[in-house]
Amino acid sequence: MTKVTACLEKDLPPGTMINIGLMGRTVLLTNAGGRFYAVDGLCPDEGANLADGVLTGHVLRCPLHGSEFDIRTGKLIKEPWKGAHKPLALRSYPVSVEAGCVNVDVL
Repeated sequence: MTKVTACLEKDLPPGTMINIGLMGRTVLLTNAGGRFYAVDGLCPDEGANLADGVLTGHVLRCPLHGSEFDIRTGKLIKEPWKGAHKPLALRSYPVSVEAGCVNVDVL
C-alpha cells in the first residue's frame, strides 16, 4: 500500500465529495458526517464522473443511470434496471486523517 495525502481535512466539509487523481487512478473522496471514505471515482458501467452524483448519508447515486453505491464499502446497493447492464462494485480505499491531512492508501 502507498499512503498519499489527498487533501486537507478543512477543505472537504461534511456532505461534500471530490474526485482526485492518485497514482494514475481517479478516486472519489467523500466526507459523510465527519468520516472520510474513498472509492473509485468513475462508475464501472459507463465511466460517469461520480463526483457529479448525489451523496445522501453513505449512499452515492451515479449521475448517469442512478446506480447507488455504499461509499463505506463500494458495494452496489441499487441498480436502476434489470438486465444486461449491471455495474460492478467500486473499489474502496483505506482513509486516515493525520494532523489535518486526509490520506488515502492506494493499493
